[in-house]
Amino acid sequence: MIKIAIPSNEMAILYPHFGHAPLFAIVEVNEDSKEITEVQLLHPELGGHEAVPPWLKSLGVTALIAGGLGKPAIDNLNTHCIDVFYGAPELSVKELVGLWLKNELILNPQPCNHSHDHECEHTEHHHG
Repeated sequence: MIKIAIPSNEMAILYPHFGHAPLFAIVEVNEDSKEITEVQLLHPELGGHEAVPPWLKSLGVTALIAGGLGKPAIDNLNTHCIDVFYGAPELSVKELVGLWLKNELILNPQPCNHSHDHECEHTEHHHG
């Protein structure tokens, strides 16, 4: 089983700002069939870039799909053995995971510079 986390709102749509996400979708995927077996929307124990990665790791998460994400958050997630796929569009959690599983998720590989209010220069890139 693979567990993927996605910052989310209450409608299970990607929340664009990782550190301020009200919820995280924890998506379990069967590795053999590549099918979603469960989706849970959970409130993080503590919010922010520092507290979320250890919490996700404690849940067994090994991958994160996100929208805007800065380099310190990426480094912190990687330190907790969580692979990061960022720059994802604001789609439903199930759509994002489905695209990711088919290697068709278009990502933005540029980390955001938070001093510029998330107005970053991005280029489209495919997950793969």
